[in-house]
Amino acid sequence: DVSILCMLALNIEANNQGTIPQNVLDQMTKKVSNKSFRVTRPVLVGQSIKYYDKVTNLIDQAENKVEKIVICNEINKKLNELQGNLMFQDKDFQTIVDSCNSAIANYRKICRSSKKLEA
Repeated sequence: DVSILCMLALNIEANNQGTIPQNVLDQMTKKVSNKSFRVTRPVLVGQSIKYYDKVTNLIDQAENKVEKIVICNEINKKLNELQGNLMFQDKDFQTIVDSCNSAIANYRKICRSSKKLEA
């Protein structure tokens, strides 16, 4: 989706004004639609349900909607990997936190921000 790329570029411009030419910004803002951002919330089942508040807290630490998408995507990816694990534990949640921090660090590196998520 072009909207996600446009939103990323707009976030970069917001943090580093003058990075993107004005005419490009004008064209990008026309392509960004709030309707195109759909955050797929993680579905917790079995033992992982007890981590609902922690997962919600992790998502709430996002600084913008793009970060929310990145975090939810990482959580969903890790939950799919752990799907066969019936005994979801603290170490499994920490794996999710570490994965989210890595993904967010990559995103923030592009945007030149260094804030980390807390478990």
